[in-house]
Amino acid sequence: MTKQVFVGRPEPFAAGLWISSAMPKTPAGEPTRKDRMIIIRDDSGNQMDLVRENARIGVQFWGSTKAEASDLAQLGRGLMNDMVGGPIKRIRNVLRPVFIEDVQPMFYATFELIVKGSKL
Repeated sequence: MTKQVFVGRPEPFAAGLWISSAMPKTPAGEPTRKDRMIIIRDDSGNQMDLVRENARIGVQFWGSTKAEASDLAQLGRGLMNDMVGGPIKRIRNVLRPVFIEDVQPMFYATFELIVKGSKL
């Protein structure tokens, strides 16, 4: 999931998102939080053949409220399909967004991507 799929979205909860593979940091390097964040983690996967792999990614959708985090998770889940193309051949949501108790409302989902590279 990239920032580009959220650019220009009319939903207020999609504005000003922090999208990264890591939590934001203060200027001193300490972890911090934003009101709305999407954190994408590479959860590995398996090689299918010489040029294809099954990449699994975990996505955390954080909001300032549970409703906002849920809306963000549902939008993100829907926008994942916009990423099919180029090396990404297929995307499958293997764990629907589920609510996780934390100090800030967060939903977690897992996706599998069939990614095709090229022989070297």
